[in-house]
Amino acid sequence: MSYSVPQKLLKELPIGKIQLSVIGRNLLLWTPEDQHYIDPELTTFGNDLEADFGEYGAQPTVRSVTFSLRFSL
Repeated sequence: MSYSVPQKLLKELPIGKIQLSVIGRNLLLWTPEDQHYIDPELTTFGNDLEADFGEYGAQPTVRSVTFSLRFSL
């Protein structure tokens, strides 16, 4: 999600553009009711119908949130 600061707020500054961003990855893990601990994106046994227990010793992917600030002159 990004937000650009309006130009009318920047007219007194020597900055042409300011953009603020928030990036989120793996914010929600949805699993079927019968598989509470298996992350469908991280499988070690394949993605076909025979892969009932899709993980073996694998942890769910990491949740991350990143902030970004961009300036242009």
